[in-house]
This record gives sequence, structure tokens and C-alpha cells, in this order.
Amino acid sequence: MKETFTVITNNSMVADYIEKNKIPIELKWVATAAIEVLTTAKSAVHTGAVLISNPEYGIKKQSGSIFGSTNKVPQNGLVENKVVSISPYLTIILSPSVETLDFNSVKIISNTIALYKKNARQRFLAHNDEAIRAFQTYDLEMVVRTFVHINSIATL
Repeated sequence: MKETFTVITNNSMVADYIEKNKIPIELKWVATAAIEVLTTAKSAVHTGAVLISNPEYGIKKQSGSIFGSTNKVPQNGLVENKVVSISPYLTIILSPSVETLDFNSVKIISNTIALYKKNARQRFLAHNDEAIRAFQTYDLEMVVRTFVHINSIATL
């Protein structure tokens, strides 16, 4: 039996999309916060799965110079990325497991978990229904784009 891709999500819009379109993919539903999606994906990565989607897309950053409002480029090239919001909805797409550990996937998932934990305050901001729907829709759009890029998973 051929292994399929795996989707780990806490977004009901993504789960509904996969079911409605009969996409041949393993769906792992996580009924809690985005950090749990990340830790579930980390476990899969540590057993050989490879990240197909970038888990950082749910983190919105605002770039700015570490030297305040000056327009000069700092000599050391350092730029601060201030996190301005973290989506409460996250979907991660993983390839079937491979025989060797993908260290790039390990690094990305570990760094994303650290970023989520560091910026927990933004994660717990209260959102109205419109904002929640916007977060869910954005997450779904990113998933659909990833499906298109990994080819033959879905007919869109």
C-alpha cells in the first residue's frame, strides 16, 4: 500500500475541504491550539516525516531596523523581525516517512515551536468571529496553494 501525505490541523475549514473534495490524504485532527499542531508535527518529523508546508506561515512579522526609525542599513546587517500576530489556526502538511531523518524539517519545526512559545501573548489575544474566520480562511488558502504545488493530490 502506497503511503499518503498527512495533514495535521486544528482548522475545521481545512478538514471540511479535504473531506468534501475526497482528497486522498491522512487527516490528523487536533482539537486544541496551534502549538499542539506543531508538537504533533514534531513527533512525526522525528519519526521520519518531512515537512511539505512551512509552519511559520501563521506567524505575521513586521520587519524593522534594530536601530529605531533610521533608514540606514546597519553595518552588521541585523534586522529585527517583530511578531505582530500569531494565527490560532495552523495546518501542516507532511510527506510520508522516509528512512533517514530530515534535519531541515527538524530545524524548521523546532524553530517554529520556539517562536510560538516566545510569542505566546499574541497567540492568546481574543478574536471576534470575523477575525477567527479570516485566520481560518488564510490557513485554508495556504493549504490549497500547497496542494497545487505538490501536484496530483487534489483536483482544484
